[in-house]
Amino acid sequence: MKTMKTLQMRTTISTMSYWGKFSILFAVLFVVISACEAPKEIGLPPSVVLSVIYTDTLTVKTSTVLLDSVRTSTASQMLAGSYNDPQFGKVSANSYFEYGGVLNLDNNKVYQYDSVALSMTYSYIQGDTTQPFTLNVHRLKDTLDNKTYYNYSSVAYDPKPFVSATFRPAPSQNNTVRVALPEAYGRSIFGSYAAGVTTLQQFVSRFKGFALIPNANNKAIIGFPAVGIQVQLYYHEFGSPLQSGVAIRPTNRRFNQVQSQKSGTVLANLKPLKPISSQQLGGYSYVQDALGIVTKIEIPNLKNLSKDGPIAFNRAELFIKPDLNFPPNGIFRIPELVLAETDETNRVLRSKGDLELLLSDDAAVYSGQISPQISQFSARFQQYDFVLTNYLEAINSGFKKSKGLLLMPLDLNEFASLGAAPTKFTPYLNSKVSRLIIQPNAENMKLVVFYTKAK
Repeated sequence: MKTMKTLQMRTTISTMSYWGKFSILFAVLFVVISACEAPKEIGLPPSVVLSVIYTDTLTVKTSTVLLDSVRTSTASQMLAGSYNDPQFGKVSANSYFEYGGVLNLDNNKVYQYDSVALSMTYSYIQGDTTQPFTLNVHRLKDTLDNKTYYNYSSVAYDPKPFVSATFRPAPSQNNTVRVALPEAYGRSIFGSYAAGVTTLQQFVSRFKGFALIPNANNKAIIGFPAVGIQVQLYYHEFGSPLQSGVAIRPTNRRFNQVQSQKSGTVLANLKPLKPISSQQLGGYSYVQDALGIVTKIEIPNLKNLSKDGPIAFNRAELFIKPDLNFPPNGIFRIPELVLAETDETNRVLRSKGDLELLLSDDAAVYSGQISPQISQFSARFQQYDFVLTNYLEAINSGFKKSKGLLLMPLDLNEFASLGAAPTKFTPYLNSKVSRLIIQPNAENMKLVVFYTKAK
């Protein structure tokens, strides 16, 4: 370990409460390092010399891990497209969804069919927006099962496209692709209501759903929010010039299939749950959303801080600066991030209550609610920032046996959909293909620690 900056003070610590024991220390710390938190209990005798030590030289070990599975059921965003990524290979995405709805018509009136169209909004694009994008819509051959689907799952669909649309993706917000569906199909939907289709289950059983399959030569992947996908059926009352319509939307049975052909890339040898060190990957580590590629972070020399006596962590922050210069520069989005606890299995650890052990907000009070620490990229400082104080103190005290953390994406929209006080959370790696590349040297992956020890 390199030289450390040390602040020493002598004080008498009585057998008072936690706050009483460290009130004098707090005053000094506030003046010298106001950003630091209060030190934790370290079991000191009545009179000691305390040292407040700063270090940013702890080794942070990184490796890249491919998760064994990524659940994509009920994804908030349907992904479709493909592109070539120099680091992650040829990435492709298909999506599958059922749709259905009930149309309540007045039995005392006569209605006539007008038209039907598939409308899909989008704002998420990963890849090149200067090239035309072709999307093929196929009909599913059967309904989806009531089960969990993963990023490697697929279901049978009619190989002949039902309809197709070619357009140039626009990077602005709330764009819409609208394509007319065959008239016979629209009349079939409209006639089904007269034929006795009165429930969602009856509708889905008859019309199944769609698969969104892109052309192989596309240069981007587009995300279509499920709430913005609708089959728009139009009709009017006989003899009336006024037109009515109904929006028939996807059900919760939907998923994304996301794959990559990594042959010939630096990640060609990446296997599920088998970490590859950054040194073996040319000095880099990687993160990619729906592919389930994450970076494992370990602090192998943490125990060295307490080799000469007990310590307490005052403040610990991990700063991560991604490499934004990889080609093709400017066309790939970077994700929001969370940290999840892991062990030798390289899976996300869970509590006895089956809650994922995500690094929580450092100031959060323990409860049954989920309050993960979500880090967004700071354009000003060009980095991500995680506060690790409570996590390191839990390891230091022996409360946690964690062997590392997994740096993984989180979709803020997905998390918000869980409500204000969620009690269960699975990291959502299923609705985006955002990616991150890190060169984890001393400048780009830095752990800054303030801790207290007995002199």
